[in-house]
Amino acid sequence: MNPVLAFVVVMAVWTVSDLVAKRTRSLVSSLLVASVIFLVGFLTDVFPDDMLASSALLGLGGVVAAVRGARATQFLRFAGVVVLAFALVNVQGALGVLAPGLLAGGPRGATTVSANVTLDGDVQVLRTTQVATGYEPEHAVVYAGREVRWEIESVALGCATSLWAPDLGIAQLLDLGTTRFSFMPTEPGTIRYSCAMGMFTGTIEVIPDPEAA
Repeated sequence: MNPVLAFVVVMAVWTVSDLVAKRTRSLVSSLLVASVIFLVGFLTDVFPDDMLASSALLGLGGVVAAVRGARATQFLRFAGVVVLAFALVNVQGALGVLAPGLLAGGPRGATTVSANVTLDGDVQVLRTTQVATGYEPEHAVVYAGREVRWEIESVALGCATSLWAPDLGIAQLLDLGTTRFSFMPTEPGTIRYSCAMGMFTGTIEVIPDPEAA
């Protein structure tokens, strides 16, 4: 299950359980209410089996049950802000996957290949390093009409290892080390790629080959 969604669901369950406890003046404990909700959710398959493990923040929910009075209100407000922040990150990631052109930037007006592109005969060798925080460099420029050998060196585990480049037909989990892809850009334009969640993005700008003019 998506960790962000799992976190939101867990926090929602604990918030509801705390509200029930307040309404009943603690005649019904928040822990009991949360347990019933989780039990019913798992028995009916409404909640996926890996939801609690995926949330990785279940411990925060327990704080709601432990905190009382004004502190409980303050905590719930804080939790709400955290949930909204995670939601915004998730929305941004979704836009990065579904509508990459809205968020991805990149070089404009380039007249030659970028520094991370070298020529090996007629083949353009594009080198990118995949790190824990994305792709370095995240932008590149290549010529149209020449084969590109894209060499991606993965040096860290993380979301960025799940490479998604729909324009190139790439959807692959990168292994540590170097992974190579070959493609032929036929016309000027922008090739966009990202991690599977859309959190980390990059572009390959394709420009006219001056030698072909």
